[in-house]
Amino acid sequence: MINSNAERFENFFNSCKDGLITLFSRRTAISFKNEISKLGFLKDAHNKKVLVLSKAIAEELKGISPGEVFISKKPNEEG
Repeated sequence: MINSNAERFENFFNSCKDGLITLFSRRTAISFKNEISKLGFLKDAHNKKVLVLSKAIAEELKGISPGEVFISKKPNEEG
């Protein structure tokens, strides 16, 4: 997946102070991880709260250490 608007992503990531980042699939989680790595935001990931639909999606976030990861009980993505 290619981020065609890196500036918008950067603004979102920097402005998301008390918000919740929702990742709906493993593919989205991988893309999110790649983007924050590419843009140099790994050091800021510990401040972020992330909601995912399954444990399989949460597994994709290993290595970026978000502050909190919430796993939805339903619905979920079969990993």
